[in-house]
Amino acid sequence: MKNRLDGQDLCSMFTVATALFERNVDGINALNVFPVPDGDTGTNMFLTLQAVVERALSVRGDSVSDVAEAMADGALMGARGNSGVILSQFFKGIAVGLNNEHDCGPSELAGALVSAREQSYKAVSNPVEGTLLTVISSVAEAAEESVGSDVNLCAFFDNILNAAKDSVAKTPNKLAVLREAGVVDAGGQGLAVIIEGLAKWVRDEETTPYVIEAPSAIDGAEYSGEVSERFLASIAGVEYGYCTQFVIVGTDLDLDTIRNEMDQLAKSTVVVGDSNLAKVHVHTEDPGSVLSDAIVYGTLGQINIQNMDEQRTQFGVGQEITSVPEDVSLTVVAVASGEGLEGLFRSMGASRLVVDGDTMNPSVQDFLDAIDDAPSKNIIVLPNNRNLVASAEQAADISDKEVAVISSKSIPQGVAAILALNTEESLGQNKITMNEAIGSVRTGEVTEAVRSAKLNAVSVKSGQLIGLLEHELTVTGTNLEQVVLALLDKAGVNDGDLVTLYWGDRVSE
Repeated sequence: MKNRLDGQDLCSMFTVATALFERNVDGINALNVFPVPDGDTGTNMFLTLQAVVERALSVRGDSVSDVAEAMADGALMGARGNSGVILSQFFKGIAVGLNNEHDCGPSELAGALVSAREQSYKAVSNPVEGTLLTVISSVAEAAEESVGSDVNLCAFFDNILNAAKDSVAKTPNKLAVLREAGVVDAGGQGLAVIIEGLAKWVRDEETTPYVIEAPSAIDGAEYSGEVSERFLASIAGVEYGYCTQFVIVGTDLDLDTIRNEMDQLAKSTVVVGDSNLAKVHVHTEDPGSVLSDAIVYGTLGQINIQNMDEQRTQFGVGQEITSVPEDVSLTVVAVASGEGLEGLFRSMGASRLVVDGDTMNPSVQDFLDAIDDAPSKNIIVLPNNRNLVASAEQAADISDKEVAVISSKSIPQGVAAILALNTEESLGQNKITMNEAIGSVRTGEVTEAVRSAKLNAVSVKSGQLIGLLEHELTVTGTNLEQVVLALLDKAGVNDGDLVTLYWGDRVSE
């Protein structure tokens, strides 16, 4: 039996846990009453886990550090709902705790779980006990205590699983709404299911997915295992508003500032990410005001607004709620060149990259290999170069998968397109939406002339800087700043327009 895990082990563990979780989505949804009784906690956590595993499977090495980082990236971009966004920070904490580790045992895992607790609590503006956060904290505490007794990996996971189950059973005693509804916390139970899947893998037991009953509440709380009709009747007139999620892409983003501002406008505020990309989740009666305030920080994308009152009504009258949307899984294949742009597209959800070079463009086979390597049946391709659209479309015609090629002819168009991606929509609808998004983008490029020429009534000498607007030679000069400003002037940039600059390794920030 293993007592150390490498990156591929970590990926396999969470693959098993995700399969087990899928079998339990409906049961977790049925427990969901906080912060809104809308019956989607299980669905949101499962879709987040799907994104985690998909990104982990793209890692070729066997370092736990690399796999954990990929999981955190996948969780951030795939996070759904309040529980999914908090779960994404659980994975971020694991990545922080396992940074630079090739493999890990109980000691390193304990440190990672402590980090997961810190990251999860930090993301929430007003942490509430008796929720997923409480169970994460209990698991971290049990992990720390286990290391002190020099346990093996199997005993370690048994200990944290027992702690998770015990913590879930106590959630009604920490949160009044759970006692009133007669259930334990849905998010906490979701985490317990994940850990049970991990423990099954470590023990090398049969991993065929099965239904896990939520633990009975302890310490005197009345518990029925399902939301009581009395509770549903008591909230019939309550208005919850809209669950609003979006990402902000910008520079020098201050997550604390954004979190504080969102908290003034909304409830259930969770803001996660880094200085270049923030993912925001709020509950609000006026999504428009939230989006208007957020846009000052950068470009908004992946906007998802759901009417929680409709969800509550559907949940309350016992209508069937689709636990896992069919064919929801989409993989984005994007063309990029250079570490910075590759990282940019990965951070926004592209799990397969095709490397581009102006003198050696990717072939049809390169696109086909990336499409075939993708883990889902539905593929979106972003060529991000006008010379590559035809090759991408030819690969799409050859592939047996469902492939939508977006007509992105530049990196900025590709960024606009991926920001418009909504993984809950169909492949066809995403193709329409993403192609519409690139229509609002104009692209300028500054580079160096390799020969003297005269084009479009503009003369240029070899070695001069040239400015291209939509691939047409527009301005020339010898000073980089002046050429950039002249190009912006030709583009007709107005006050209030968003300008994003991407620079190569020969230019400093």
